[in-house]
Amino acid sequence: MDVSTGCIISSQSNFLLSHQMLRDATGKLWLFYLAPDAFLNCGTSENEGKTWSNPSELTDEVSGPFTAVTDQNNHIHLCAVRRLNELTYMQWDGLNWSRNILPMDNLRGQPFFPIAHIDRWGVVHIVCGFRSNPDEWSVVHYLIDARKNLLIKTHYDVPCALDILLDISTKDAGPKKYVSFLAGALDSDTQGNLHLVHRYFDGRYFQLYYNFFNSGSSQWGPPVPLIDADCNCGIPSMFIDPQDNIHLLWSSFSAGKFRLNYRRKSGDWQQQVILSEKSTAIESPLLLHVREEVAACWHENGKILYHTLNNFSDEISPTPWICPDDTAAIKVNSNTWSSGSKTTIPLTLARKENGHHIIHFDTANLTDDIPNSHAKQDSDNIVDGFFYLKDSNLPGIQQKQHAQPADNPQNDGKIITWKNL
Repeated sequence: MDVSTGCIISSQSNFLLSHQMLRDATGKLWLFYLAPDAFLNCGTSENEGKTWSNPSELTDEVSGPFTAVTDQNNHIHLCAVRRLNELTYMQWDGLNWSRNILPMDNLRGQPFFPIAHIDRWGVVHIVCGFRSNPDEWSVVHYLIDARKNLLIKTHYDVPCALDILLDISTKDAGPKKYVSFLAGALDSDTQGNLHLVHRYFDGRYFQLYYNFFNSGSSQWGPPVPLIDADCNCGIPSMFIDPQDNIHLLWSSFSAGKFRLNYRRKSGDWQQQVILSEKSTAIESPLLLHVREEVAACWHENGKILYHTLNNFSDEISPTPWICPDDTAAIKVNSNTWSSGSKTTIPLTLARKENGHHIIHFDTANLTDDIPNSHAKQDSDNIVDGFFYLKDSNLPGIQQKQHAQPADNPQNDGKIITWKNL
């Protein structure tokens, strides 16, 4: 397909974080992106990406990555950082956009990397990091009842890796704690509990940590390290299946090798599986829920690769997709759709045209030729073609029983009603 969307981004270096694609229940595609002039813009397509509308401006002075999600009513919820220190929440109700600033109470500093998720009750959850200086970070959790345009709770404090003593020795100074909140993934289970996997830079490496939010007690648990290795981890992808199993996928780099890693939590966190190990970059890894199975999809050496995770004995399969020439960057997007035996995976590409980087839209298709196994596999066993990391001292997480959340989550009395701008 390889269609130009007409959306101009600042450069391809931050391509994965500078745009996001959504697909609503009507099949309409929404492409949100950061333009070079710091405007957050949006383009749409109503024919599966064949043609695109002229981009429209949503808001200005946006700094850094943003997050966007759709709810059960086809409404869109977007959170972005404006003017360096404003955490802006925007909502599309099907006709109009509204814009509000999330209250920060006594929080001081600059917000970074907001992450949004909508649970099965339609409550919007936003988790965001705040930095007051390079050595002091906090992580907060907002809850919004989008149906009533109410802020349910100003914020919960999320215990972060700063609570774990990480004394980093630097060349210029003695040991100090240096941890920053840099992107992550957020999802909820069937009981309304939240699961957060987030990336921290500890002064040496980008590492992954896990936090659990009990919706019954409205309490966040302590951070749990997921990696016990000297390596840099990419932005994780997480999916919770209908049985409340947590699937986690991420890329890492160490000792000159790129690796694609997978872990699953079924009660406890199971051992880490390396799906691929290459000397070339493994980019844009993403978990997809396709044909009632969880699968990994990623870009590697100009190919879009796909692998089901129910059975590790299946081979990694390339999709029948050819990378266009002069493609600077590629992103795999999660909003797949199916027609008959064909499943379509939307792709966005960065192509340089007339001195600008333009977002192009393309698709990779899964057909019946792509392996799709329904066999069950015990992931504690070693399977030919894949290998597990040796058991480490990472703590296991015991499965707990949690109360069913009420129709309306608890609040602290700080209910704030917003008006549309």
